[in-house]
Amino acid sequence: MRLHKRIVSVSLLACFCLFVTACTANTTPDDTKTTEYQNSMQEGTSASNESMPDDTGDNANDNTLIIYYSYSGNTEMVAKLIQEKIGGDLYKIETVRDYPANGSEVSDEAAAERESGNLPELKGELPDISAYERIFVGGPVWTYTVSTPLMSYLSQTDFAGKAVVPFWTDAGTPGDYEKEFINQAQNAAILPGLGLSNVSSMEDRTLSSLLDGWLTTALTTTENQKGDDGQ
Repeated sequence: MRLHKRIVSVSLLACFCLFVTACTANTTPDDTKTTEYQNSMQEGTSASNESMPDDTGDNANDNTLIIYYSYSGNTEMVAKLIQEKIGGDLYKIETVRDYPANGSEVSDEAAAERESGNLPELKGELPDISAYERIFVGGPVWTYTVSTPLMSYLSQTDFAGKAVVPFWTDAGTPGDYEKEFINQAQNAAILPGLGLSNVSSMEDRTLSSLLDGWLTTALTTTENQKGDDGQ
């Protein structure tokens, strides 16, 4: 009887630990746990351009800007892969004050920023987007929504006349990210976005294939819009 009770107790403890782990994962402010973030930042990730269509125009890539905020490095990795595949300019959003290394602390701090409306101050000058037609904007999912540094950038930018292509990284719980991004991207013509879950555990070939399919749609849609506008 004592052995039976002990087995039951151990089983209940194991179930409780699994429950706590699952709940904690949803609070991490990016697509994986912090220890996995560093492993994902490997330079030279294989990404083939063979399946990508040629953009139209002699200087088509000059019309593309890739803007991103990255807390851990995963969104930055995706942004750089996009640039490798289609060209364009890259702009990294940075905050004046660094966020804590602990994911739970970041989530609490971001929640306070959203509630108060005091979004973080950004470093340097914001990019001049006037010369670009197509703008990719990426960031991590923080507690099911747009990260506050990216919110800060969006609040200061008018995308009138621009095609905006969102992308984001998450831990399998994107929540309302895309909806919230669309609501905050002022006057933007939003093209189909791409959410990537658990990027650091994704095979290079799989990630490259997902990006290729999505980018093909984004490039084609942009050119169709230009045709409709008589350009």
